[in-house]
Amino acid sequence: MRKCMSLFSLSSRLLFRTTPVRSVFSTFVRKSSILGNLLPACSTCGINLQNVDKNRPGYYYIAESNEKPIKEADKNFANIYKNLDQEDKLLLLNDSQSSIVPDQTFRRAASHNHDDPNHISCLRCRDALFRSKFNPDEFPVESAESILSQVDPLGNIVHLVSAFDFPLTLNPALFKFKETRDIKVIITKADLLFAHSKTANNYGLKFYRDYLFRKYGILPENVLLSSGKVDWNIKELLDSLSDNSYFIGDVNVGKSSLIKSLLYGDEKFHLKKQKHQQLMSKKEKVKLEKEEDYLINNADLSYSKTTFKTKKLERSREQNFKAKHGPGVSYMPAFTRGVIKFDLKNFGKSIYDVPGIGSEDHGIYRWIKEPSAIKQLGKGTSIPRTGNYDSHYTTVKGGQIYTVGGIFCLRIPPESMVQVRNCINFEDVIFKNIEKAKQVIREQSGNSAIDNKLLVSPETADNFIKYVFPPFYGNIDLVIKGIGHINIKPVGKYVTDVDPFVVYLPKGAEVVIRKPIMKYISKTIVGRDKKGNPLSKKHRVSKGVKEVHPYTGEVFYSRLVPVKEEVENLNQYVRAYCENMNGRKVGDEIDEESISKEYWIEA
Repeated sequence: MRKCMSLFSLSSRLLFRTTPVRSVFSTFVRKSSILGNLLPACSTCGINLQNVDKNRPGYYYIAESNEKPIKEADKNFANIYKNLDQEDKLLLLNDSQSSIVPDQTFRRAASHNHDDPNHISCLRCRDALFRSKFNPDEFPVESAESILSQVDPLGNIVHLVSAFDFPLTLNPALFKFKETRDIKVIITKADLLFAHSKTANNYGLKFYRDYLFRKYGILPENVLLSSGKVDWNIKELLDSLSDNSYFIGDVNVGKSSLIKSLLYGDEKFHLKKQKHQQLMSKKEKVKLEKEEDYLINNADLSYSKTTFKTKKLERSREQNFKAKHGPGVSYMPAFTRGVIKFDLKNFGKSIYDVPGIGSEDHGIYRWIKEPSAIKQLGKGTSIPRTGNYDSHYTTVKGGQIYTVGGIFCLRIPPESMVQVRNCINFEDVIFKNIEKAKQVIREQSGNSAIDNKLLVSPETADNFIKYVFPPFYGNIDLVIKGIGHINIKPVGKYVTDVDPFVVYLPKGAEVVIRKPIMKYISKTIVGRDKKGNPLSKKHRVSKGVKEVHPYTGEVFYSRLVPVKEEVENLNQYVRAYCENMNGRKVGDEIDEESISKEYWIEA
């Protein structure tokens, strides 16, 4: 024992001489199998496990323990069953010859898989995954500084940014930790903005690369685009990722899902490569491709059925693999609590899943009344279907309040009218004024007709904060972090002397307005014909050309203007606020370029 202690002391001194202090303990924990056995970690969230105190984080049930967790439904059944007389029990069983021991319904007792001692989940993760329990206090969110303190200074930063609420999950604080040329950025959840991977790679990837290079100096080759749900560009990611990479990003940007896809891709591409090398020559590959082309061109029904079965089988294998490998995936924010290492064995690389960055109070998620609603919102909706220029829209008149589930309340200026395209995965509602909207939210309990239209809890109505839009030209997106966006298109003549747009947001919500994302990532109508001549509104759709608008460094988004007290002239208030925040005089010229440069607050 003394020899072991002296050896540990010597190795520790050597380690401190050559390794930065901040990474000593984390490096030792990862590489020491002895300490790893003493401090097992939850395979789902990464926290160190303990079996002493149920009320402390990391508690788990030991397989050999006689203590068995019982589901609430099973407890209720036992209480009801115990009070039944014998005749009712037999009626319940519908079999006079049978008997039942209620305790036998509670056999599913362990909080982890007994067959796999390396796959142990803590009690919190079990409750979250299988019982949809979400207590914000059990899901603490860490700041960017706290997360970066857990990262090896010699490690490689991979910043994950969600596509469907871009750029709110883009965290410039990470660019101070490392040189921007050494940071990779992966745009996740790309399947929500693009119908096909080809469109995503042709249009979307170019926009994100241009934006990140012009704004932050991120090298274009270090910006990648993917989707953990449909496994877009997984092979390219596996090839481009460096060893010892840390996946860092805000809560619910899809880190854990993407890691599962990378682990599956590591296995799949390796087996595919082996199979092709062993079984198929170049001549055989060409022959097979010709046969496939012939069958497709002749619409062979048997081939179609075979292809469908093959894809279905492959999808089943993928789902089974992802269920058994990789970090735990949940729609609960801040689900991951520790740094978890994963090996891409066939590519010779290691990657790390780290906790998500977020606000201390969980932002908008704190006001969502049901965990299932967080899941629904996190799934998003197809933006090409709901947010394009020819998508369905809702007309909202001046003075009315537009909301999606009560997450925000948008007031349209008087004497105005707008078309709103809802790109959030929940239906919208219109109220006549903000007082009525707050009343309905506050009194929703017990009214099923209203309750089904709202996602937020009743107390949200008393925690709204008033914000004002800076002036904008044309149509814009209102983006809510972690939720999605709506597109707002004013109808009629642009008026500058009316009150601006007002939005009421729950405390902690992060929201911006931005240029319409669709005009940068898809072909949209530009208002002129093939010869460059401007068109009237009635001919823009029928005769107008469609183009993708290139990003050239213009102001892309703006923060909102908070209004802490009632003011008589909102336009003057916004003007003064923007002048103060931007440190420059606001001019009188009203056009798209001057407004975004002078009024919009992008910091």
